[in-house]
Amino acid sequence: MNPENIHLQEAISRSIHEHLDTIRGTNTTTLYDDFMAKIEPALFEAVMKYTRNNNQSQAAKILGLSRGTTRKKLKLYFGDHYCGTRGSQAEEA
Repeated sequence: MNPENIHLQEAISRSIHEHLDTIRGTNTTTLYDDFMAKIEPALFEAVMKYTRNNNQSQAAKILGLSRGTTRKKLKLYFGDHYCGTRGSQAEEA
């Protein structure tokens, strides 16, 4: 395994263990959904910032997703922040 992947895996593992400590005794049954709801938006936001100009096509390629799926997820998590609307883009031009 790539050393960078090991570092990322260790960081994620630490966060999971910390979270499990905070919910100990709560009888949660939605752990997977809870984590995905936090991890996925953070991943998409980081990748959009990584592209430096919020390029959805570039982000989709990095994520290994279609541009349509990437746009759908961005819209879900961030509304118009990364997607905008055709009308507002025309007004800004």
